[in-house]
Amino acid sequence: MNAFLLMWMTGTPSITIAVHDFQTEMTTKNPSLLITFLGGWSKFAIENPSDKDNELMGNIAGFQSIINVYNLNKGDGMTKDRKIEKLVKMDAKELEEWIGKKLK
Repeated sequence: MNAFLLMWMTGTPSITIAVHDFQTEMTTKNPSLLITFLGGWSKFAIENPSDKDNELMGNIAGFQSIINVYNLNKGDGMTKDRKIEKLVKMDAKELEEWIGKKLK
């Protein structure tokens, strides 16, 4: 299923996802979280067609998906990751500011 989703996300003209080093670095210990990030961004773009090209909001949605999946699967096949643990502790405003700095 992940292969299909990845193929769709990279091939659809209706969604554009910008992938940066800081995003992939956050998924090094748990590579499956990259598809989670892309899925979160895609879901945001589908649900918000007028705002689908908003890179900040897409990143926020992607990282919120990572945080949710990481929290749900801690200790159950998910490798502990200090980088993601920092994100888990951030409130929404801090997460937005962190992403905004990374996008500059």
